[in-house]
Amino acid sequence: MPTIKLQSSDGEIFEVDVEIAKQSVTIKTMLEDLGMDDEGDDDPVPLPNVNAAILKKAANYLDIKGLLDVTCKTVANMIKGKTPEEIRKTFNIKND
Repeated sequence: MPTIKLQSSDGEIFEVDVEIAKQSVTIKTMLEDLGMDDEGDDDPVPLPNVNAAILKKAANYLDIKGLLDVTCKTVANMIKGKTPEEIRKTFNIKND
């Protein structure tokens, strides 16, 4: 299945099946406006008003399993091999 890349406002890139991404009317319209077809594209589709954490929450809330899976995998890769302090710094979390 062809994929596209969605780039959050904080620079995270999520590779998503085109048909899953098109479940969002907003993303579907953006793809049409950008002239992107179902073959996907190497250039990421910018989502300038959505950071990675919000995209993950939206995928979860809207029950878009494929998008939720890819956002969770991306977040997991972001923290893989990091110390707790590095993880806190990555996500701007204050230490108790």
